[in-house]
Amino acid sequence: MKRVRVFALVPDYSLPCLNFLRVKVLPNYSEIDLLMPYNINNSLIFILSFFVKQIRERKRNLELVKINTLHDIKLFYPNIFVVVYYLVTHRLKEKKEFKYYNTLRWIQENYSLKSFKKNNYQIVYGFDTAADKVFKCFLNSEKYLESRGCYINYVLQKNVFINEFYNSNLQINDKKNEWFEKMQSEVKNANVIVGYSDFHIEQFHLDNMNAKYLKYKIPSKFEKSNEVKSVISQINFCFIGSLVIEKGVLMLLDIWQIIQSEFVEIKHKLVLIGPCNDSRILKKIKNTPNVIYLGKLSTFELSDYLKKEIHVLVAPTHYDSFGMIINEATSMNIPIITSKHCGASELLNENVASVIDDSFNRSSWIETISDHIKNPIQIEEKSKNLLLFKM
Repeated sequence: MKRVRVFALVPDYSLPCLNFLRVKVLPNYSEIDLLMPYNINNSLIFILSFFVKQIRERKRNLELVKINTLHDIKLFYPNIFVVVYYLVTHRLKEKKEFKYYNTLRWIQENYSLKSFKKNNYQIVYGFDTAADKVFKCFLNSEKYLESRGCYINYVLQKNVFINEFYNSNLQINDKKNEWFEKMQSEVKNANVIVGYSDFHIEQFHLDNMNAKYLKYKIPSKFEKSNEVKSVISQINFCFIGSLVIEKGVLMLLDIWQIIQSEFVEIKHKLVLIGPCNDSRILKKIKNTPNVIYLGKLSTFELSDYLKKEIHVLVAPTHYDSFGMIINEATSMNIPIITSKHCGASELLNENVASVIDDSFNRSSWIETISDHIKNPIQIEEKSKNLLLFKM
């Protein structure tokens, strides 16, 4: 077997993507060195998983990757320190007093990455906003960049339209910001860019025409349900994600007010799930009838609520590299209404979803949501189709 060494600096939730590369793209690797800010043996992971959500997620992801194929690079933390580190930082995060939570950047600032150069890695795998220093330390290695969100250049251009549409003040010029420069540098220096959809990948082409592009489909966190959604009278529509202007939440609330005036006999519900710090959106929620705001739910709570209460997912985002909730809705056999500006929409078809061309077109959203209310049988039909649907 050809000896290929991979140096990886990624967050826990990128481990499934690393496994995808290991199996599909780099089948003749010999080993992957996964750099983390702590080294925990399996017994400690098992114990800590009962107390800290972050560890439970890490345990799940490491199981997906098959930890025996990876080597945590030991950074000289004794196990007892790791336990204290997790429990203390977890408590500080709950109190919102722990500001230094980005462990990838923490590694870069506290360890000399140059010390790993002697290992002669053929491939270096980095994560957006935290790959710039890694790439510069391994100039002769092939550089893989996994980019989670939409590219900064695309986002700033899109924010111009969003500001005009909503009379908002989203950032449109970030050229003096160090993160703008780092993200641009990462994209320009990458030999391979891993994106989550065609919509996502196309955003990088102007800044790096020579890179190779790989597409990775984010897996659902939920097991596939065998239950079909059916409507007796009231329909529960649902939005899931951060309640921000970019996700189309304000427009959705405006649309819901119009729909409520049209369908007065049955009180259909719009359920909003996710964190919100926007006073404008919170005020709109209070003034819009038949809206239920649940805030942020745990993975278990969300899975249970989707299974028992929700009939249709509405995702009116103006830009999203993928949209994990789309995948999770299909796992629960929930029909979807979204736009082409959501990366995951490219995997859907008319038998399971309604995909709107222009995310800013209020009339299309009103017409599509109203059609689901007037013809609820389509909800059950699409849900049945989702039983056998695979993204």
